[in-house]
Amino acid sequence: MNNLTLNIKTGTLAGTCTVIIANITTADLVKTAVLAAVGAVISCAVSLLVKWLAGAGRNASGNRKKE
Repeated sequence: MNNLTLNIKTGTLAGTCTVIIANITTADLVKTAVLAAVGAVISCAVSLLVKWLAGAGRNASGNRKKE
C-alpha cells in the first residue's frame, strides 16, 4: 500500500469520526445511559424471576417436591 492510499484512508476515517463525535448531543448520551440502566434492571429482575420459578418446584434439600 503506498503512502497516498494510506493518507486517504486515514483522512477519511478521521473525518468520519470527527463528524460522528460532533453530532452526538448531551441528550443522546443521557438517553443512552437511561436505556442502559432500564435494560440492566429488567435483565436482573427477569433473572431473579426465572431463578425463583426454577426453585419453586424444589424443597429445602434441593430435591423435587413429591406430588
